[in-house]
Amino acid sequence: MVINGNLLNFQQDVANINIIEKPNYNSRVEDNLNFTVIDDAYSADISQEGIEKLFESRLIAINSSEGNEIQEYVERYMEIRKDIESNNNNQEYYIQQLDKVFDKVIDEAATTSVNKINKFLNGYLSEDAERFNIDENQFKGTYIGLANRLKDLYLNGENEQKIEGEIQTYFKNQPNFKTYSDFKLTIEIGNYAHALQSDIVKAGRNILSTNPKEIIHDTPKYNGLINEISRVTNSLNAWQMLSEKIDKSTLHKELKTAMKSAYERTSKRINKVSENAALYGNLLEEYKRLDERLRKLKSIYEKHNNTADEFNKQHNIERAGQSLVKASEIYKQMAEIEAKKMNLEAKMSKIQNELNEQIEEIEQNI
Repeated sequence: MVINGNLLNFQQDVANINIIEKPNYNSRVEDNLNFTVIDDAYSADISQEGIEKLFESRLIAINSSEGNEIQEYVERYMEIRKDIESNNNNQEYYIQQLDKVFDKVIDEAATTSVNKINKFLNGYLSEDAERFNIDENQFKGTYIGLANRLKDLYLNGENEQKIEGEIQTYFKNQPNFKTYSDFKLTIEIGNYAHALQSDIVKAGRNILSTNPKEIIHDTPKYNGLINEISRVTNSLNAWQMLSEKIDKSTLHKELKTAMKSAYERTSKRINKVSENAALYGNLLEEYKRLDERLRKLKSIYEKHNNTADEFNKQHNIERAGQSLVKASEIYKQMAEIEAKKMNLEAKMSKIQNELNEQIEEIEQNI
């Protein structure tokens, strides 16, 4: 029997996910496929692994910077489940596989989240300093419990108001987080701290591998590095806003204190790197401008020298001398620019040395 409808798309996703060497995760996988699947043959191909890869492909676009990842995981679950429920063939089996994948994804996401948070809370502490950790089991229990509660509410078709009320009730019974906003803020800080520091390390490593003499002549790489530095420095604005969110939150006293302390320690490190990266970018831009000016002067210098040679051949000593005087003036300007370039190279080298130490410290704390 030939399967038709939305489930066909879902089945094509799962049955053929492994034959696509480099799937385009910016679009649905089935956009790359165009053939019919037979029910009997397909039943043998369906697997938890196949659905897992499909589920992961739908998670690529998730923006969890504001701590909304749990709801987005549930929404992706519902998308795939609706594909299944649009057709009755083997529906129960497919849903069982999807539920297994959902449970695995949520468990892994909860583990990743609490690890990021605790890494942030204890970052940049001395060896003998007192540590503060969110209890992993309690956090995961809250995270997974909320995901499953939301899934049930979505499956029951509850409206937004009902869902919000149920979430409020859910957090009244949680040991460490009394409101959903506090829970989301904690996730958001863990995510953002990890992402921002990772971006800073990446930009810093790119700076460390930069040879000013080479990159200024490679426009794509040059523009890419300048844009990357700009993006990192601009992202600090959002980071600074998190401080206000921590102050206004209703997090319990111990966690709030640990958050503020960790925020200050992290800010100190990333601000140093950001300042050095921005300074390096400014120096590199100046270095590029000087190099462009120098190349123009070299062209003028060579022109005056060539003119002097021509006048010498014509035995026009006076005109030849005039051209040489002009060439000499240009040469002085070139020498001044070369000196400025060497000075900039020394400054950029010093920044690279400082960045190397700063970046190594950040890498050890993310």
